[in-house]
Amino acid sequence: MRAGLRAMASAAVTAVVVAGCGAGGHGRGPGPDLVVRGTPPARPCGGPLHVRTHEAGGSGTRALLAASGAAGPALECDGTIFDGGGSDPWSIAGGGATPEEGPARYFDMDEPEVPAYGYRAERRETGRVLYSFDVGGRTKAAAVVARDRRDRLYARDPEGVLARDGFLGAPYVGRLRALPADGYDTGYRHRDERLWLTPGRATAYVRTSHGVEAWPRLKAGVDCD
Repeated sequence: MRAGLRAMASAAVTAVVVAGCGAGGHGRGPGPDLVVRGTPPARPCGGPLHVRTHEAGGSGTRALLAASGAAGPALECDGTIFDGGGSDPWSIAGGGATPEEGPARYFDMDEPEVPAYGYRAERRETGRVLYSFDVGGRTKAAAVVARDRRDRLYARDPEGVLARDGFLGAPYVGRLRALPADGYDTGYRHRDERLWLTPGRATAYVRTSHGVEAWPRLKAGVDCD
């Protein structure tokens, strides 16, 4: 690894966010029928399947909805939301090659407190699938699987080594006053580092307890060894 370089990639094959009502019936680990075939509802959930996740603090309804991304608004609970959250960063090998493999691996590793069987694909978009677990025609648990972009590498270059050699698409900035207005929390974590991106993804914004750094993307064809 070059001096002064650390790389962070939003490169997991799949990421998952889940949410569930307080309906009980959860299991430990995925069963053979985690995802089943079924007829999508006549009116599938119409909300966006890409909703920013963030930590609101606490464990109440507001915090669980904030952490559950697009899965939370897909619920049709009679009461309050019971559980909600998303996957930690995954390596390329850790994610799934298909949408169905994403929730299977997530349920196996994290064992969320929602049913671990009987989900069907309610709605599909490019790179994203909403799976729902319905009771009496109402969604009591939901999981959204997303395919991330592969091999996007960002570099921390405080000594200017990569900038000098022309490897960076933009300058590294060690301290910013604030995150950009259009930035969103990806949900990726490494120790106290939190990865934020903007729609263009030219720069990764890494938020820590010490402030915010701007990590530029490496130019095409440049890799870290």
